[in-house]
Amino acid sequence: MNDHLKKFIIRGIIIFLILFIAGFFLFITILKEYFSFSFPVLFLTMFLITVLFHRYLIRSAGGSDRKFPVKFLGATGIKMGLYLILIILFVVFDRENAVPFLLVFMIIYVILTIFEVVSVLDYLKITKNK
Repeated sequence: MNDHLKKFIIRGIIIFLILFIAGFFLFITILKEYFSFSFPVLFLTMFLITVLFHRYLIRSAGGSDRKFPVKFLGATGIKMGLYLILIILFVVFDRENAVPFLLVFMIIYVILTIFEVVSVLDYLKITKNK
């Protein structure tokens, strides 16, 4: 396994744990009536999807510089499609928790996307300097 991918996974686990703990405390105190057992599954699913796509992007970065932007956009589009399917499935099967689910989803999505983009840019900078 690539050293960069190991760092990404370790940092991702730290971010995942921080989000999970913050969400746990919010849902047992202030947001008690909005808790759903799907939230821990959502955290884990989004983290795993992010790791898989990041692995693909790191492998793609080793190839042609001209093809990487296309692969990055393609991977992002596929990931967004998977997330859209996840959202639709949840809303269809659990309408009463749709709004809290979507809010939690957006918070996790923004944080993981920023984390992934910063990590990919860092990796590209490191590989350019070699």
